[in-house]
Amino acid sequence: MYRRIKTIMKKYISQEEYIMQIIDRLKNNGYGIKNQIKENIPNESFTFISLAKKTEFALIRFGFFSTIFVISRSANPSISDLINYSSVCYKIAKKSTPLLPPRSFMYSFLCFSCVIAEELDDETCISIKQLDIPKHWAATERLVVYNVADSQLYYSEKRPLWGGFYHGLDESVINYLLCLEG
Repeated sequence: MYRRIKTIMKKYISQEEYIMQIIDRLKNNGYGIKNQIKENIPNESFTFISLAKKTEFALIRFGFFSTIFVISRSANPSISDLINYSSVCYKIAKKSTPLLPPRSFMYSFLCFSCVIAEELDDETCISIKQLDIPKHWAATERLVVYNVADSQLYYSEKRPLWGGFYHGLDESVINYLLCLEG
């Protein structure tokens, strides 16, 4: 009797292929795409690609809710570069939100600071998974890094007690929109 061993093949794609795939997926899910923004990302090691935004009434979020993806690429960012980048993306997302009720009064937003990295060292990958998710007034900031070298997505796996339900919801959005197909 022979045993069949199932091998799992990882799908390796280039940065450009990955970017095209997620931009198409965002468009197909109703996100508006901007390829230019007024603000500059101050760190030269990051190259801005696009900003994707979708605002809708979400009962589960208790009112109007904007989901914003700020997507850039980088060669080999350090954890401090990624944290600074995420902070800048949050400020960009805050400026791009429409004139709705003030935040927390039936309006909030979620900013995904997305980086497509050519490669990450092991220490940075571990640090990303252990990051504390920054707290903001009626807004959330999530760093998501796609490592082209190993075709993996990295984001914080911490589950704070306050808002833990929403973190699970955010992770499902990350996995649905930013993971490779198949």
